[in-house]
Amino acid sequence: MGVVYKAEHVHLESLVALKLLPVENAREPELLARFLNEMKAIGRLRHPNLVSATDAGEANGQYYLAMELLDGFNLANLSRYCGQLAVAEACELIRQAAIGLHFMHESGLYHRDVKPSNLFLTMDGVTKVLDLGLAHLRQGTGSEHTWTRPGTMLGTGDFMAPEQGQNAHGVDRRADVYSLGCSLYKLLSGKAPFENDAYDTLLKKVIAHGHTPVPPIGERRTDIPPELVSVLDRMLAKAPEDRLPDCAAVAEAMTVFATGADLKALLAQASAKAAAEPPDPRLAPVPTVQEDTKEYTREPTDSVTAESAMTTLIRPSRRWWVAAPVVVIAVAFALWAGWSALVPLRDPRPAAGSPKLLDGEWVALLRHSPTKIVWRHGSSEPTLQHDKDKERIFISTSEMVMLQLAEVPVGSYQVFLKIRQPTWTGNWAVFYGRREESHGNTRETRYNSVELAPYMKKGIHPFAFHHSRVRVVDEGFHPASLSSHPIVRPANFEYTLELKVLSRRLTEVKWNGEYLKNLTLETDAGQPDEKGLDGFGIIVNQGSATFEKCEIKLLEGNTQ
Repeated sequence: MGVVYKAEHVHLESLVALKLLPVENAREPELLARFLNEMKAIGRLRHPNLVSATDAGEANGQYYLAMELLDGFNLANLSRYCGQLAVAEACELIRQAAIGLHFMHESGLYHRDVKPSNLFLTMDGVTKVLDLGLAHLRQGTGSEHTWTRPGTMLGTGDFMAPEQGQNAHGVDRRADVYSLGCSLYKLLSGKAPFENDAYDTLLKKVIAHGHTPVPPIGERRTDIPPELVSVLDRMLAKAPEDRLPDCAAVAEAMTVFATGADLKALLAQASAKAAAEPPDPRLAPVPTVQEDTKEYTREPTDSVTAESAMTTLIRPSRRWWVAAPVVVIAVAFALWAGWSALVPLRDPRPAAGSPKLLDGEWVALLRHSPTKIVWRHGSSEPTLQHDKDKERIFISTSEMVMLQLAEVPVGSYQVFLKIRQPTWTGNWAVFYGRREESHGNTRETRYNSVELAPYMKKGIHPFAFHHSRVRVVDEGFHPASLSSHPIVRPANFEYTLELKVLSRRLTEVKWNGEYLKNLTLETDAGQPDEKGLDGFGIIVNQGSATFEKCEIKLLEGNTQ
């Protein structure tokens, strides 16, 4: 439907993946609607496991979509180069994809074309979901956008859910669960469930997905753990109500089997295989084309479609995702629209503000705007969604985000938090007692944190709460561990944390109502000031979490 080029913005000198809708396709209402749908879908989503857009528009009849340029391999090529993947690596790839899809679903979108070629592993080890051209947008009012005629079959035969073959517009998130199951099946076995000569047409594949039992994965590979076979069977259930309910459950299930995954080694193996392949003739340069309102050098020609060019490579050893033809030389493309959005100029943080705290009264902190303390960028910008009315903050980041929710008088106070983390990764924390000091030209910040993170002592519990004292000197973090308390993973995705602090000393911690006594054994946070205000807030480090409630109550006459 579209042709994609590796492009360089002529003024900003930044590389992007530039998707162009051929002018003849723009005259077809369905194809134009689908392209515009992809523009809207990508534009409203920002998550580390989803490809992000930098700009979109139309100039003199040429529709374009600029996206981040990714270095790595789509999972179809990864499977082609590496054959059957090890269980841990396959499950880690699907786990990350499920996280991105869950965020997409929570934003009101269903992908409807999940398959290995639309999943991409970057050289940083991050899996991203690509190609939202078939995404189904459900409005908050209950109405839906339909981008194709009723009865049109959407998706890819080898990975299409049974109900999608009957009515593509009536599917929900469970269709993506099925397609993700087919993708996992292919990564583990080398082929999709019905990828053989007996099902050599789209119609045969659609009928098979609807009525033929999926060939047991054990017939194609004998080292799959029985527990994983059970999970895969649930993902591939014919009836949507029999499947895992959503991609959050998929990500949760994959976590157990992804332990020890080495994606760097997998990427090295694929890179070596790619470097040994002969050059693709479709990558021959073509002349520079200059027209009134655009200038670009491109290769290969527009005759190579996006779907067929998914397998093209960049030389000598790495792949740059452009979801269609890639180029070996830089591409310059300039439109009268200016492309001013190629560099994000909007500060993602909300306006700062500290709520008024009162003695003996619970105050809802999430009804107020937090203050950004740390906002580190990785391969993509962190995601922050704040709903004050629902008292909810969602954070997703490949680096670190630290938000201050309140300034608290030094004294005694109690905190209650409710956290939802569909994928059990930990790596979130609360901090208290934060204060800043200056020593000449050196700025120093101190705080204490209670963090949920992997437990370092293997063979006991996979996760633990860690209580630490942290010094930050000129952007350098220096944590000192005080104590740890191992925990058992909760049965669901929601849990609560309660803290009690007395003059910067942690005196009580409760996790889902259970006392964590180890965390209060050594809690001295330094000599308390007689007066002053300390910062309290939340941290997410290389993960995602939703804080659905955060309340604080001052105790013992500690009025602000």
